[in-house]
Amino acid sequence: MLVSGLILIGTFLRLYHLDYNSFWLDEAATHIFTQQSLGEYWQLLSNLGEVHPPLFYIVEKIILPFGSSEFLYRLFPALFGVATIPLFYLIGKKMAGIPVGIIMAALISFSPFHIQYSQDARMYTMLLFITALALIFYLEATSSNNINYWVLFGIVSALAIWTHFMAFILIGALFIYSFCYLVQGKKSPKNLLLSIVVMMVLLSPLFVIIKGLFFNRIGSAPTWGYTGDLFIVKSVIILFSNNPFSFLFFAVLLCLGSCWLFFESREKFYFIFSILAISIVTGVVLSYRMPIDPRYFIFLLPFLYAIMASAALPFLRQLSEKPVIIIFVVLLICVWSPQLYGYYNTPMNEDWRTASAFVKNTAKNNDLIIIMPDYNKIPFNFYYNNSTYGTIQINTASRDELEKVNSLRCNSKVSAYILVTGDLRSVDRSGEAISWIGSSHITEINNFNGVHVGKITSKC
Repeated sequence: MLVSGLILIGTFLRLYHLDYNSFWLDEAATHIFTQQSLGEYWQLLSNLGEVHPPLFYIVEKIILPFGSSEFLYRLFPALFGVATIPLFYLIGKKMAGIPVGIIMAALISFSPFHIQYSQDARMYTMLLFITALALIFYLEATSSNNINYWVLFGIVSALAIWTHFMAFILIGALFIYSFCYLVQGKKSPKNLLLSIVVMMVLLSPLFVIIKGLFFNRIGSAPTWGYTGDLFIVKSVIILFSNNPFSFLFFAVLLCLGSCWLFFESREKFYFIFSILAISIVTGVVLSYRMPIDPRYFIFLLPFLYAIMASAALPFLRQLSEKPVIIIFVVLLICVWSPQLYGYYNTPMNEDWRTASAFVKNTAKNNDLIIIMPDYNKIPFNFYYNNSTYGTIQINTASRDELEKVNSLRCNSKVSAYILVTGDLRSVDRSGEAISWIGSSHITEINNFNGVHVGKITSKC
């Protein structure tokens, strides 16, 4: 009954204001990739023009007959987010009993981090759903050594990697831990090896792409993302919140749950912390060579929430289950309510929707529209079509191009508008384009939540 109630609440929290935020760069990219055929996307992936496997985009194609609104593109991520709630209950129940399962379901139901990515037209909640399902099969396989569960674990692990390549880290950690555990216990790893073979067969089409993509990604220093210690700090802030009370509450839960597991359930302690340690250390190492963001590691939530939910176990020895669960759920609501209120009432993304509407109402026929950096054309063009409004669009990150556009503006006697975001700094390494924009050449007109709109007003 409690789990059903949490699912209903979780559904509301994920569908409410689903189309409130404008599409940001990656969501608009989802629109583009979903429009392509599987063959076209595979060619793009093979040529290293994209970095994510295609399973999420294949699922998103289901909505195409119904339209291409923000709501529709975000619907599947929201539904995957809802479907994850009962999986967290099953994981907690398998690990430590029904009360822990219910508290884990409550943690994921009200998690602002999970709700945000349930309302994002990207693959992250699908990744968490599939890896949580894989974890359930893994727990069943390791406890029973039933060959069917090992095969299912191999199949679902492959699906996770077909969703996001970072799933390799979690799946690899689970295989490593299992192998060490079986060898230490002098048990046969035959079923485990079968699971690996099943996964490898299903992943075989990706192998050549994975190799080329990996070496391409580590070929130069990352231009965005979080590196080393900053990656850990950002992850902690996302998990605990930067609100001092919230941070303290979840830190206490994590410490109390860790201590309880260490002293009362050493095997579970070693399992959870081994997976966390392998995954986090791998993420930190990779962060020095490729872009890394905490959302890539959303698959660690079951392990972190299992620790937090275990903080209830000492109280369950002294009190009945229902009051303990209710108290924990009420505390979660109280702690996370301010953050959720802010989330639902504050635009989270760069507002390309309003910025494009401004251009529609302001720019005239043959006016120049400059998009910087050039890849920002993806979210801008989701909302704006130059052929419809008779404007000329230039996508650039170069000072030389800006000078050429200024000359064209003067010669053609038209207006030139510029739309630029803060990540121009990661593209304009020399700083020349930023310096040109910051000079007296441009007058800023408006700022749409990080999308700065200006007009070139220098004398010709």
